[in-house]
Amino acid sequence: MRTTLTEAELAARWSICPKTLQRWRAEQCGPKYLKLGRKVQYTLAAVENYEKPTRAEKNHRSREIFYLLQTGLIDDEHH
Repeated sequence: MRTTLTEAELAARWSICPKTLQRWRAEQCGPKYLKLGRKVQYTLAAVENYEKPTRAEKNHRSREIFYLLQTGLIDDEHH
């Protein structure tokens, strides 16, 4: 069983564009990731922890955006 997801796999899991994950990394938002050379990997533990709804974490803005994208209140192209 794999314990990591690629950028493409995580984007598909969350139904978002991979560019959103790239932007989040540049803004130091989103789930923690590992980068080896050009390869980006997200551990399942980090993804599942990020998916847990907690307001006290630093990533509140990203969680809010994620919620808005998931509910269709905004679309990925305009964010």
